[in-house]
Amino acid sequence: MKTVKLKSSTITVNADEEETSYIVGRTVTIDTSGKGIAMNGDAKYRALDVAGTVHGGFTAVQIDSQPSPFGGVQVHVRETARLTGNSHGMVVYGQGHLIDNAGDISSEGMGIYAAGIDWHGGKGEGINLLVNHGVVRGGEHAITASYEYDKVLNSGRIFGDVSLGEGDDIFVFKAGKVTGAVEGGLGDDIYVVRKAGLVIVEKFDEGIDSLHSSVSIAMPDNVERLHLTGKADIDATGSSGANRIYGNAGANRIDGGGGMDHIDGGRGNDILTGGASADEFRFAQGTGKDIVTDFTSGLDEIQLGDLRGAKDFDDMLANHISEKGGDVWIAYGHDVVIVKNTAAADLKVGDFDFG
Repeated sequence: MKTVKLKSSTITVNADEEETSYIVGRTVTIDTSGKGIAMNGDAKYRALDVAGTVHGGFTAVQIDSQPSPFGGVQVHVRETARLTGNSHGMVVYGQGHLIDNAGDISSEGMGIYAAGIDWHGGKGEGINLLVNHGVVRGGEHAITASYEYDKVLNSGRIFGDVSLGEGDDIFVFKAGKVTGAVEGGLGDDIYVVRKAGLVIVEKFDEGIDSLHSSVSIAMPDNVERLHLTGKADIDATGSSGANRIYGNAGANRIDGGGGMDHIDGGRGNDILTGGASADEFRFAQGTGKDIVTDFTSGLDEIQLGDLRGAKDFDDMLANHISEKGGDVWIAYGHDVVIVKNTAAADLKVGDFDFG
């Protein structure tokens, strides 16, 4: 791959050659009234490495590259770099591009705008990946994406809202901060949360969205699935909708909230509350000693089919059930389900699923 070192300039710098890596050194300043750096044409083996300062009246950097079977454009923004634009800090058209930011990408408008549209005006098919361990900020939005399947990995600082647009997007909140809300938009979006404090916004009927969290968390409205990850003893609270909540390997306290919920505590000794409406409680081999706090016979359901030795209702009553202190204990080997404030005589065959 050829290397081209860009020089300071007051007019747009075109970085259009294939199989070329363009470098903006620390002492280089590109300051224009329109686009600072424009990367057009075939994306084949093209890269931009910025350690200096780039400003454009419209945008600091614009990528408008035709998709390539060899991948998209790779942009590396170093710690010393500053990319600013009056309208956008960076504009990305096309798909399959990588933005790795350790510097500062800022605008009074949008920090990063990823349109995800190919040269023919259609919707993109690849994945645009933004890895941020620096700063992205925008007066309107910090990050705006549309149509594309986008993935954002954040361990830096994002000042402003994030709009992921259409597509099955992924947002990973590893560390750092996000001062605004993250809105997934249409598509089956995935959020991975390793630090508390992320504000997630989803609207009704915009896909089946999932949240994976290694910290205690309350499910945002219109996010349908929650997976607790890791081994820590953390808690989860469902929303007013119908949720599917899965515990981790620790001792979890899970409250489904309103709606018809499916709750699986996973491993560890968990405390499970369904909340309002008809709820399902699922238990599998290795579940530990779990407590169901609010089971209502004839409304809720306990699923035991994945427990070793669980056959049917009659066998359970004859060999695996006992009463202690006003509670029902259902035991299969070392796995125990404690149904609070319930008598064995109150249970019905329809309260259980052994399939």
